[in-house]
Amino acid sequence: MWKVKALPNMCTSPLLQSRTTSYRNYSPTALSKAFCLVIDENGSVGGAARRYGVPESTLRDRVLGKVDPEATRSGPAPVFSLEEENNLVDHLKKMALLGYGYSRAEVIDTATIYAVSLNKRDEDHPLSLKWFRNFMTRWPELSVKKPRSLDLYRAKATSEEVVMAYFAKLDEMLTKYKLKDAPERIFNVDEKGLKQNHSPPFIVGSSSSSTPLAVTSGRGMTVTIIGAGNALGQQVPPYFVFPGQRMRQELLNGCLPGTDGTVSESGWSNTAVFMTYLSTHFLKYVTASRTEDEPILLLYDGHRSHINLPLIDWARDQHILLFVLPAHTSHVLQPLDLACFGPFEKIYNSLCHRQMRANSTTGIDRYSVCEIACNAYTKALSPENLRSSFKKGGIYPLNSGVVDRAMYAPARALNKCTSNPATKEGDFPQVSEVGPQGDHSSADGGLHDVRPDLFKEREDSIGQRKKVPKKRRCLSSVVSGKPITEEVCRNKIAAYQAESKKTPTSRPLKTKAKKVYTISSQQSQPGPSSPPALQHIIASTRAPPSSDNDSASDIDDTADKCCVCRRVRPIELAESIYFTSWGQCMFENCMHWTHIKYCCSVTRLRAKDTFYCPCHGLPCLQPADQ
Repeated sequence: MWKVKALPNMCTSPLLQSRTTSYRNYSPTALSKAFCLVIDENGSVGGAARRYGVPESTLRDRVLGKVDPEATRSGPAPVFSLEEENNLVDHLKKMALLGYGYSRAEVIDTATIYAVSLNKRDEDHPLSLKWFRNFMTRWPELSVKKPRSLDLYRAKATSEEVVMAYFAKLDEMLTKYKLKDAPERIFNVDEKGLKQNHSPPFIVGSSSSSTPLAVTSGRGMTVTIIGAGNALGQQVPPYFVFPGQRMRQELLNGCLPGTDGTVSESGWSNTAVFMTYLSTHFLKYVTASRTEDEPILLLYDGHRSHINLPLIDWARDQHILLFVLPAHTSHVLQPLDLACFGPFEKIYNSLCHRQMRANSTTGIDRYSVCEIACNAYTKALSPENLRSSFKKGGIYPLNSGVVDRAMYAPARALNKCTSNPATKEGDFPQVSEVGPQGDHSSADGGLHDVRPDLFKEREDSIGQRKKVPKKRRCLSSVVSGKPITEEVCRNKIAAYQAESKKTPTSRPLKTKAKKVYTISSQQSQPGPSSPPALQHIIASTRAPPSSDNDSASDIDDTADKCCVCRRVRPIELAESIYFTSWGQCMFENCMHWTHIKYCCSVTRLRAKDTFYCPCHGLPCLQPADQ
């Protein structure tokens, strides 16, 4: 009987292991730098290869002239030279850094335009997807990623100057009130909207079938959960805001001990709800002692519902230091947003998916939201996540350099001076922040001195505006990044609110304005600040060209009846259900309202008509040029 001798495991053979390694697992830029080190600075081939992580034999072949120094692979040469591809790579990195990166198709289109400008291609023969794959292979520091969306306001607001000013003020407050070594007295509060119609997680299904389905409740009711915790890792029980008119205890079925809630018309928090939360719920679970010299610090965003003088005065009486985060920077500075509410949303969606499976016929109703959210809240706002959130926010321990400098790049581009569109090279972070290697930044921190006009024009166009918008003073500019319970800031808020009350909220109606309204003949008497039965307007309104908008408060309060019959409804329609059309007089300083058809000779008004009421003894319908 023949016996077969067992062969060694071929998978462990060093020869096969070397064959399975990645081909050219190094950057062409690193190879170019190693080559320049040997040629220009008389360095050794072995030392340059070890320094830049490239194969010694590959570098030696280029030094000896056996291989073209610009060759990046075997076979035909690429369309672009190494320097030209460097320019393209730098441009792709910079546009991605600014938040305006290219997709695959856009990279191919841009490279085609670049090749046409270099007379290496014509417009009838564009580059293909195969070129893109080879290009990505030659530049391993590039990769295709799904970007995270960033709101335009956040992109503009997250500047290095704003963030550094915030940390400087925070450092001042932590030192003044002895909070640097008291994590139990540093709190953050934030709100999160929950929907019954959850986003289903990834599921396992057949690979041969089409996209699988996930049944959801299909309801759009929004419930707000207010969460809080401190830098020591202690969480405050959740507080819910349900949509409705009356709070029912059944809405809190299955909640955690200490959970409470209320209702609002929309299901979102407002000034009254936030004040109730702090005074009756939050303060009940704050165990740290509070004195005038050693208050607790509460950080939150600058929503209007969080800023009012009664709340500030109450907080000062309770020895609570309210600190408002800079506007539109919660994605980089709000602790709960950084490490807690992200996991909370994922856990909530996963639990909703399980709930739908367990209750396949009923789904998720408003009485199930609290129990599901409480379970997710406990796991997401764990002590580890809370401590990590304050660390990522740079609050405890205090660290002003915690924000990635790449986050400042969009603000630099969008907020640059419009009078000088050309951006200085040093105004942007180095390209090396995007790729781990292969950057071609100069020694002083700038990029290439010479770039194609195509790329430079596109980069410089980011942030250019036709005209500089006029800055308007708002409450955010008063409280952003400041402790609002301090006397100086409180006085500024009081002065702003007093000034806002004196400033009219709407513009007066211009002379050349004409409105046509239609109201029900059975409408009751109009309100004190509206034209005749304005709440039943059906016809459209044409605002004057010089006016930005128009509202019901723009109408004269005295013009609530017809200037002819002195009635809201014409006598002919007193007992009918037909609708009545109104016309407003366009005679200078008149503003009277008149029933169309019944109290004047005009039966219909069009967009370009000029209407005078009968009080002036003139024809009611004037030519368009008057």
